[in-house]
Amino acid sequence: MTPAGLEDIVRKATERLNAGDARAAESALRPIVARNPRHPGALFCLGRAQFALGQFAAAKRSLDACMRLAPGTWQVMVELSKCYQFSGDFDRALELCDQAHQLKSDSSEVVARKAETLRVMGHHDEAASLLEPIVTAEQFGLGEISSATVYARIRTAQGDLDAALSAIRRALEVQGVPHAAEAQLHFQAGATLDAQGAYDEAWTEAAEGNAITGRGFDVRAFSDRIRRNLETWTRERFLQTPTAADRRERVVFIIGTPRSGTTLLEQTLSRHSDIGAAGETELVTLAAHDLAQATDGASLIPTESSLRKIARKRARELSKLGGGAEVIIEKTPTNFLFIPLLSKLFPESRIILCRRQPLDVAVSCFFQDFGPALAWSCSLDGIAAFFESFESAMRHWQDVCQPELLEIDYEEFVSNHEEQTRRALDYIGVEWDDACLRPEESKRVANTASLEQVRRPVHTRSVARHEHYSEQLAPLRARLGIS
Repeated sequence: MTPAGLEDIVRKATERLNAGDARAAESALRPIVARNPRHPGALFCLGRAQFALGQFAAAKRSLDACMRLAPGTWQVMVELSKCYQFSGDFDRALELCDQAHQLKSDSSEVVARKAETLRVMGHHDEAASLLEPIVTAEQFGLGEISSATVYARIRTAQGDLDAALSAIRRALEVQGVPHAAEAQLHFQAGATLDAQGAYDEAWTEAAEGNAITGRGFDVRAFSDRIRRNLETWTRERFLQTPTAADRRERVVFIIGTPRSGTTLLEQTLSRHSDIGAAGETELVTLAAHDLAQATDGASLIPTESSLRKIARKRARELSKLGGGAEVIIEKTPTNFLFIPLLSKLFPESRIILCRRQPLDVAVSCFFQDFGPALAWSCSLDGIAAFFESFESAMRHWQDVCQPELLEIDYEEFVSNHEEQTRRALDYIGVEWDDACLRPEESKRVANTASLEQVRRPVHTRSVARHEHYSEQLAPLRARLGIS
């Protein structure tokens, strides 16, 4: 391929990414980077696309490689800081922001990136003070959009809803806002209006954001992909697959639908002196990939030694993320797709299934900008397909491996927090710890969509939230058969 042809592919992939099609950009650039691993532009765009798709470890690798090739590029520092923030390395994220600011001191984007990291860390006042001069300045254009979005998040969390809406509306008046940034503004407007009690307007704004983020999502292809994944595990395959019998790691996998209370449960349990939290990781997905590489293409049955090798590798990574605690929690909700694998790799593990009223989950997902990684949440059809696939998976695993798991209902958990926490700790096999009654005091940052909620004492205010949107949810209620 000629240099000009390579640059053309990178340019088109960047255009697709900026238009909101991260999957197309990632598909176009992955083979290009494989053949041209020292092309900074391809690595940069690939890293951005991978991050948008939730491939955080891969994004960090791509952007780290780009940084080594182009060490003085402030845009790379900004994007890489997102990866470090997500992994919980806030010091490194802030350091990268400061380095970028030294190179580009007049960039509002750099300031917004630092403010977002401070917001996630809980330093709202410091973050807002950085952004206030930008969002109130007379000159306001495309470069200030990200500042307005972060500022609105902070002011909404602080209860200053008028200031949040003012910043959002000013940003939406700017011409030529990239699709992903426009979607974020609409989602934030929805969250702010919901907090204000303007529910019809809130739904309209969330729908605008979803229309952008979910553009081109194929609901049928999504359901078929999950079905094919489930079909790879049969009862016969499960019985024939050996167990990594020497593994004694005490891992607790918290699974469920997104927005079902997994983060609150994790924060509660990780207050225990013997329990560490690894957060949401890609380790189980990577282990599934390891297994696919290790199995015979016809039988899909690995050797016990290969399973032990996979388990040992991933257990080391989990232990590191969990601070070497006696018990480690991994809480990626969609690990429900890998239950047979979990039981084979970690035979001493425990699985806790979080459940929540489906319509409350639906509202919470619909109002959340998950990006293309969870594009099913962008429409009621997609949400319904996800629920159907989730319930189908749980029925299938009962036939395949009869998992012994503990179910925790969100509504019961927030209403009877101590009782349900005791149930969970008994199931895990650790003694009671009073610190678990105060998850809001955790110094650990929950880098998920539930970030602001878990900073407050446990409450029931999110129960029955769907009642504000009964008219909009009628089609979903009918499809799911909820009376």
